[in-house]
Amino acid sequence: MQHYRQTGRPQVVQITREIAQRHAGMPMLGMDRKLSDVRVGAYIKMIELGAMRPVPWAVAKCLETGETYRVNGQHTSNAYMAVDQIPTGSYAIMEHYVCDTIEDVAHLWQTYDSSLGMRNNREIMQAFAATSDKLVGISTNVLMLCAGAIRVANDDGFVKNAHRRDTMAQRAEELLNNGDFAQWLDDRFSRKTHAHIMRSGPVAAMFMTWKRCHRDAEIFWAEIRDESNPDNQSASRRAAKWLTQMHTRKKSNPGVVREQYVRCLLWWNAFRKNTPTDFRYKAADKTPAVA
Repeated sequence: MQHYRQTGRPQVVQITREIAQRHAGMPMLGMDRKLSDVRVGAYIKMIELGAMRPVPWAVAKCLETGETYRVNGQHTSNAYMAVDQIPTGSYAIMEHYVCDTIEDVAHLWQTYDSSLGMRNNREIMQAFAATSDKLVGISTNVLMLCAGAIRVANDDGFVKNAHRRDTMAQRAEELLNNGDFAQWLDDRFSRKTHAHIMRSGPVAAMFMTWKRCHRDAEIFWAEIRDESNPDNQSASRRAAKWLTQMHTRKKSNPGVVREQYVRCLLWWNAFRKNTPTDFRYKAADKTPAVA
């Protein structure tokens, strides 16, 4: 069912402070995202670096309420309001819609995301990282890995979850909130030297175990990295052996990522509880709780 009708073609609008203020101040739906200072700050940095392409803004007139609502462009319009000087050549692609009901406006709002007017996901990640002292100096590859792994961990090891689709801007913002972990990871592991560990599944497990106990995570993952435990049947040695074999045999895919994640958590639990490390992985099993 069509919930909205576009009126005319999208218009290219040169952004001025007055236009940004007007768009930012428009009525919004109650379901609209809360304004994030972190995200606005990242967008200001992008604007100052000249990394923003024309941004998509949209408004919708609701025939039921008689009101015109902003349905896209909250954070970017606030960012353009806040910069000291709006660069020449800053544009918005403005779209206008008409909706019969407020519910139709909500359906339209849900079709937009915060993918930004950026060239690619790496540039989005770089721009967000530039706003954090903790992330400055960490390679973009590591930041992308870390952000993706945190999402995997939050989704119980699943790479794709229909209920949790997000954008790179949202992942980058979440990474800013976990900058300490990103620093910890970058200080201890190298994508080149520890390629079997620096994959989405193991790093997602690292994140969960690090959150549970910093001290034990330091010991456990150092033992896996260095294969330093003299007991070949210890959890860390078995994990190191399996991760190395998996790295040489299988390319990453959603099934492999989840298996790596779950197995690492099971070995972590065995390490923490000092229990046997013999277990069988079944894809249908629930993700284990982190000991």
